[in-house]
Amino acid sequence: MIEILLKFVDGRTRVERAPRAGRLEVAAAALLVEMARADGEVSDIERARILKLVRSRFGLSPSEAEDLVAFAEHRQDQVFSEWIFTETVRARFSPEERLELLRHLFEIALADDVLTAHEAEVVARIGEHLGLSPADILAAHDSCLKLR
Repeated sequence: MIEILLKFVDGRTRVERAPRAGRLEVAAAALLVEMARADGEVSDIERARILKLVRSRFGLSPSEAEDLVAFAEHRQDQVFSEWIFTETVRARFSPEERLELLRHLFEIALADDVLTAHEAEVVARIGEHLGLSPADILAAHDSCLKLR
């Protein structure tokens, strides 16, 4: 009932409102969401890891992280490809931050203990779009495996 009233007053649902986070945070979260969706299903473990990563990386409260991820999911549904998100991250993250994000993408992909060929392809494609070399992508994968 409250959500209906808020929508009437505000004209938008909670998901449609931009979170406190900016464009860069939305882009990074959207890439994490895309990775979680790569195998066709977002598990509770994957979503929890995404929330933990965005809280830690961007200094968000649990509520702000929920808003950011919900908005990123919504934005992910509205775009044709991840290009808009990768270009934002590529322009604003340092090479080290882009490599860290790639490790996080592998972490999300491996949350269910299986890295499918499609998931590996998605991570590699995003890594290339982020301007990372094949060696960087492999190193991120190996780094993530060592932490498991």
